[in-house]
Amino acid sequence: MLSADGTVALSGTEPSPDGHQLAYATSASGSDWQEIHVRNVDNGRDIADDLKWVKFSGISWTKDNKGFFYERYDEPKEGNTLTNVNRGQKVYYHRINKPQSSDELIYERKDQPDWLFDTQVTEDGTFAIITVFQGTDERTRLYYIFLGDNPKKPQLNNPVVRLIDRLDATYDFVGNIGDNFLVRTDLAAPKARIVSIDINNELPNRWTTVIPEGKDALTSSRIIGKRLVASYLQDAHSSVRLFGLPQDRGNIRRGPSGGAPGGPSGGVNRTGNPSGALPDTLRDARRSGFGYPFLGELPLPGIGTVSSITGKPGDDEMFYQYTSYLSPSTVYRYDLKRNQNQPYAIPKLPVDFSQLGSTSRRRQASRRRTSRGSRWVASMPSRTFGGAVSTARRGTTRECSTRSRTSSTTSSPRPSI
Repeated sequence: MLSADGTVALSGTEPSPDGHQLAYATSASGSDWQEIHVRNVDNGRDIADDLKWVKFSGISWTKDNKGFFYERYDEPKEGNTLTNVNRGQKVYYHRINKPQSSDELIYERKDQPDWLFDTQVTEDGTFAIITVFQGTDERTRLYYIFLGDNPKKPQLNNPVVRLIDRLDATYDFVGNIGDNFLVRTDLAAPKARIVSIDINNELPNRWTTVIPEGKDALTSSRIIGKRLVASYLQDAHSSVRLFGLPQDRGNIRRGPSGGAPGGPSGGVNRTGNPSGALPDTLRDARRSGFGYPFLGELPLPGIGTVSSITGKPGDDEMFYQYTSYLSPSTVYRYDLKRNQNQPYAIPKLPVDFSQLGSTSRRRQASRRRTSRGSRWVASMPSRTFGGAVSTARRGTTRECSTRSRTSSTTSSPRPSI
């Protein structure tokens, strides 16, 4: 336990790239304030590092395993630390085995004290992406720091580049292929699309749409293995679709300017839709940009909700969490090479969920016939489990509108997939 009285909770974890160290955050008594500690995985003991006054922060290691980015506030000088309004969040870099007082200030905005930041290092270690939030507004800004071509020697003192410095839409960083940033955005696309932005030619009219907006809401996306994994909300249930990545990724390189805007363009081209009549889901999916072919849909166990999709660009597998009206939350493993889907962590419960029935989907027009919706029917015969009688009724229904706008899942308050 983290405390004898059980009032300290684990609020976040992030392992170092080499897996020998684990940075983890704790919070006490339900407070938003966090403390970050670092544990040596090899011996199971914490080192002396103790970072305080952390709130609404992520943890992102540089690829040299020597430190990580995080966000914090100045230590309160007066008043109640639990009720005071916090302003002026800053981005810091902490080096392992160093006191917090020596942490390097990376970025702050004294003219915007209410802004929040989330910093993440790209998988290739060449960029630190800073997403800027303004309160609970879904719209964001997107900045970056070029850390250099050698991930083992990150250049933390390089300037912050304001790639998208306007509050007009959501901009979620998905990943990068060289100098091309893949970004999920709802700019001119209420149900979201994915664009490729060449940071050496970043004007919006030069963006390339690689996954266009479709009839279903694109809620999140990330690069796993050699796939672009996109999660959609389709008729109030999850649909996970897989797209390929440009095969000749070596052609998308940084210009001689060393990462500053103004180098030669390395963007990808755009293509039209393939011919042939397809169902709506496949037709939307096939409308992808050149080099991002639609590969298929992840075969889910049923009609339900997918969350916590995890994996990295170099992996041959990914994991996700699935739940539905009639099945508990279960972790699944999907083999990207063999296209095999199998349960990985099944909760042990005193109920045989296979006996509960099934979930089906029916579509019907609304009374005013202005839109269409999905009616979910969970057929659950009455049964006795452990002496208790199930009160579920056959034909229980729940209606869900398909025209509501969705937003990406956030975590304190970070967008993620």
